[in-house]
Amino acid sequence: MMTIDYYSYRNALRSVHPVEKFIISFFSLLFTLWMKDAFVSAILFMTMSLLIIFHAKIPINVYGKLLRLPFSFILLSLISIVFSISTSFVQGDSVLFYQHYGPFHIYILKQQVDAALTLFFISITSISILYFFLLTTPFHEVLYVLKWLKAPQLLIDLIAFSYRFLFLFFRTAKQIYVAQQIRQGYQSFYKSLTSLSSLVSSLFIQALNRANELQRALEIRGDGSFEYVQIHESSLSKRSILNVYWYICFLIILYFLRTMWK
Repeated sequence: MMTIDYYSYRNALRSVHPVEKFIISFFSLLFTLWMKDAFVSAILFMTMSLLIIFHAKIPINVYGKLLRLPFSFILLSLISIVFSISTSFVQGDSVLFYQHYGPFHIYILKQQVDAALTLFFISITSISILYFFLLTTPFHEVLYVLKWLKAPQLLIDLIAFSYRFLFLFFRTAKQIYVAQQIRQGYQSFYKSLTSLSSLVSSLFIQALNRANELQRALEIRGDGSFEYVQIHESSLSKRSILNVYWYICFLIILYFLRTMWK
């Protein structure tokens, strides 16, 4: 979370209009989910990775670390798709692997491998599209995009509150944890449980107090809602419109090429 927030303010695409980045991300995600094709998803994954690494100048090791956790979850979830267990014997040309252990038969079908590959590329591409938008767009510009989409003000305020208190939680929890470690609060199992319960209760009380203070401050200001600084023009520039146009043309060309080669 901290890493994404840090690089969202320090990337080469920081000055690009947030609506332009949102439109590119939205159409990419929509195209990926609509096509449901492993080849198309792989092309879009490479495209997004190149944009993140070479255009946004996000270090490749940082991008790799961000992909590591979702990559692991995706691989673990694919195991249940690839492998099948049955009590009856299975045979046929589509069986790629077969093994039996007592009454159980473990096998892999070609259709299952194809479905797993398609799901893998769709999932990892969707994550890379999300990272492209988040790593290049600061949070206040994400709120600007929501206002541009005419999202309800209550929803925007809730998102802003949640994002703000995530960092407060992390900072406060780290401070309490360091203080407990200095006092040797995690030397034994019993002390660890006591320290952990104390950390959770202190964190909850401090977060509640700060939430009340913030709510009172907003009510004093008048309507009780946030005001966001608009640092971009309300309409897209000609260059931004042209960039979006060429990217949509790229998706259309990719669609026709894939249709012809199927």
